[in-house]
Amino acid sequence: MPEQYDTLAAVAAFIESQPWAVAPGTFRLHAAQLQSVPVSAARVDAQGRAGVAVIPVRGVLTQRPIGGLFGMLFGGASYEQIGNMALEADNNPDVSRIVYDFDSPGGSVWGIEPLTQLLGTIQKPQIGIANSVAMSAGYWLLSQMGEAVVSPSGSVGSIGVLFARLDTSKAEEAMGVEEIIVGEPEGKVEEFQQTPTDAVIARLKSEASELYGRFVAAVAKGRGVSPDTVRKSYGQGRPVLDTAAKAAGLIDRVEGMRDLLARASNPRGRIGKRPRAEAAAARLDAWS
Repeated sequence: MPEQYDTLAAVAAFIESQPWAVAPGTFRLHAAQLQSVPVSAARVDAQGRAGVAVIPVRGVLTQRPIGGLFGMLFGGASYEQIGNMALEADNNPDVSRIVYDFDSPGGSVWGIEPLTQLLGTIQKPQIGIANSVAMSAGYWLLSQMGEAVVSPSGSVGSIGVLFARLDTSKAEEAMGVEEIIVGEPEGKVEEFQQTPTDAVIARLKSEASELYGRFVAAVAKGRGVSPDTVRKSYGQGRPVLDTAAKAAGLIDRVEGMRDLLARASNPRGRIGKRPRAEAAAARLDAWS
């Protein structure tokens, strides 16, 4: 029982520590896997095919790589890894195009804006494919691609930001655990209360609104539409299925990964669009 409580408390602390842009149910899904999935570090690497670098963007996305328990529950690609692989591909003379292979329910908001800025400095054409899912933070990144694709029956969207607060009071009571926090000022300790105060809820709502506005602005810029279009026509926080996503403008094409790679490998094939050139200093600033 103590080990189970320690695990529950650690997971709750990790989830509560930061804002998330994830599809609904993500935390419940990974928590349910706690007893059945072996601990292993996520392996993320870039692969090439006929001048095309393929960068996997999979799992729950975080700012930096994580291992151990958190790697088991939340481990996927990190923004740090994605950015480094993008730079490596952009500087590789054997690579002419970059494909980002998405299969992610989303992830942390922390670290995504610097990566978005970095992707805007990549000189080679970039294309992203939801294969089969690019939700929330995953779609935040997919929307920045020169061409956004979703595989048949795949989904994108879930544009929004949330904070999670897990009430562990009943579990603690059942295990005879009582938590006492003493501190000053009041704002320092109010976060530790099992039931969030009105002040905490108001602050979290305000921060979620601010981050949602940044999310919307990034998608609008990446897709070349107005923020109002994103707010009203891009699912309103819900996932959007392949054909509906194309009709609404969330993506450019419905296509499988095999066909996409064949098109990307063809030197004459049209894929993505080349971003405007920026100084190398801007790239370094964005990733510093």
